[in-house]
Amino acid sequence: MLRIAIQSKGRLYEDCMNLLTEADIKVSPSKRTLLVQSTNFPLEVLFLRDDDIPQSVASGVADIGIVGENEYEERQENAQIIDRLGFSKCRLSLAIPKAANYEGLEWFNGKKIATSYPGILKRFLNKNNIHADIHVITGSVEISPGIGLADAIFDIVSSGSTLVHNNLKEVEVVIKSEALLIGNLNMDEEKHDILNEMLFRFKAVRSAQDKKYVMMNAPKDKLADIAAVLPGIKSPTIIPLPVPLPHTVLPPTVSFFSDNCIFSSQNLLPLCNIQQYFKYTSFAVSVNYIFYVHFKNNIFSDTFNSHRAYMANCLSSCHVLYYLSKIYNKY
Repeated sequence: MLRIAIQSKGRLYEDCMNLLTEADIKVSPSKRTLLVQSTNFPLEVLFLRDDDIPQSVASGVADIGIVGENEYEERQENAQIIDRLGFSKCRLSLAIPKAANYEGLEWFNGKKIATSYPGILKRFLNKNNIHADIHVITGSVEISPGIGLADAIFDIVSSGSTLVHNNLKEVEVVIKSEALLIGNLNMDEEKHDILNEMLFRFKAVRSAQDKKYVMMNAPKDKLADIAAVLPGIKSPTIIPLPVPLPHTVLPPTVSFFSDNCIFSSQNLLPLCNIQQYFKYTSFAVSVNYIFYVHFKNNIFSDTFNSHRAYMANCLSSCHVLYYLSKIYNKY
């Protein structure tokens, strides 16, 4: 059994739960329960404060954890970065009153800076030979200049709207942050095997993002034109209609994408052998839910006349990896 620590609330919590859902790892969190076991995967989820996660992973209370890079860098615990997950992106920046005349880092010499991240800030100031007074507070950092508590702030910035609301301007980006998967240095082989399977799922979820499956009725003499317009696929799957018409059709089906190839579900190995199949390929598999949308306008030439079909949106954001049985029931 592998134990993962994630944030108990906030945006990072929501992003982590979405990732687990898309990786088909079922977890039913409860406000009264801090430790929850997945019902279909050998994983326990431990819900903690974000600033407690690095220490929990380093000490072995949790085997792995998902935490913001800002917290990981601030705590400087002895845990390894396993993967960069690419969500919950933000930055840690220095901001000053909008009316201040800023000409460079020297502005901060002799100033008082309010922050919840004194470790990162101190290392940055020392690196740049800036001597400032660091004032540590644990919330509402952005109001500090307005009430006379500090001359500047060092805090998380996402959109920048909070700075604007408090008459501040961002002047220096110190680090850019995203969600990290971190791990304990002393996991045994069994836990590493579970971790590798979970990483396989996470990678497939990321590879499925922004991929679409396009299906249409098309005349045979326009196939080369269509393939040239649709990027990212090595070759389309072409299936003739069962009647003697000058068209080919891509029927509704579950289809598999990688960076440069498309698979039809009929050509895949049985579900139990999918992971075995990946030992002999370099492709990452994901699944999109799809549906047809019909239009009365032309797309490539007048040969299409009255209609065309294409995939407009995914019916679900869930990109299932290789447990596909529930998908087949939809078709």
